[in-house]
Amino acid sequence: MTEDSTITYTTNAAWVSAIYDALMEANLDASELFNQFEISQDVRSNPELRVDVLKIAQLWAHVTKTTGNDAISLRATRHVNNTANTLTILGGASENLLDAVDKYIKYISAATTGITLSTHISDTFIIEIQPAVSGIYIGDEGIDAAMSRMTHLLSLASTPPIIPLRIELKRKKPKHIEAFNQTFQCPLHFEQNRNAVVFALDSVKQPFKTPNLTLALHMEQYLANYIKQQLPTDTTNQLIKNIFRNISFMLPEGKPTVSAMAKRLYMSDRTLQRKLKEHGVSFQELLNKARFDLASHYLKQGEHTIESISDLLGFSSYTSFIRFFKVVTGLTPKEFIKKHA
Repeated sequence: MTEDSTITYTTNAAWVSAIYDALMEANLDASELFNQFEISQDVRSNPELRVDVLKIAQLWAHVTKTTGNDAISLRATRHVNNTANTLTILGGASENLLDAVDKYIKYISAATTGITLSTHISDTFIIEIQPAVSGIYIGDEGIDAAMSRMTHLLSLASTPPIIPLRIELKRKKPKHIEAFNQTFQCPLHFEQNRNAVVFALDSVKQPFKTPNLTLALHMEQYLANYIKQQLPTDTTNQLIKNIFRNISFMLPEGKPTVSAMAKRLYMSDRTLQRKLKEHGVSFQELLNKARFDLASHYLKQGEHTIESISDLLGFSSYTSFIRFFKVVTGLTPKEFIKKHA
């Protein structure tokens, strides 16, 4: 196909599924809205599906108009279930933020054909979100969501996070400006001639201190301390210690499985299951304990947002982490923070 008019510009299932969850979080009938705009709900079970970005733009425009909430699309980024894997690409295999952005641009080119990203270097480093080659526009809400997603991921790629100097948006100043300020946490400039995030040049050239999001060492140190005191079985057992140690490295890449753990320990799934049974503990119990202890530590520490903690602990979505934490403690993460303030 040689003419843009014959091409359908699409985005991936993970992002569309996140939109579904964001609508549900806003107490909207996501299923009915998807049907109304002819968006397949199979995106929630089939990661290979693609969706027309114009349908997504029409959906966002309708939701904004009917709810009166011009910040609603910002919610989608916290529900994307591939954040941990993306962060591994950005932080774990990048020398600095310049390198991470280069990888992110390649990732975006595969994830969606609805936008393109370009960078410019002068006295600052600029990442600009531009329309697809056809000039197709995904709407203010789509740009807001894409900018939120990008800045969220880049802020997690290094510790401490690199904060933009400013964000420029073509859109008019939104009514729900507080939601924008809370999401981006840097100066916002509206009615500009481009959609862009601007970084100080020296900050993006600073080398990342360690691989794997700079979190592996921090997790390792914390786990080493609590393993000695809080193991659900004999604290001297080397197998359990090894499992906790490996969980700490595996969590940022997603939920660890028994098979993945057995492979790291150079044994079969059956052998690992048998050994754990002999010690009266299951792999899920160890995983839950590692996640809960790390979550408690990070929430008390106060240096990470609830969304980033969810990503660090390998949960498929922000809401999954909240459900897990409430089942274990009877409290939401925010309630836990207030209780231990």
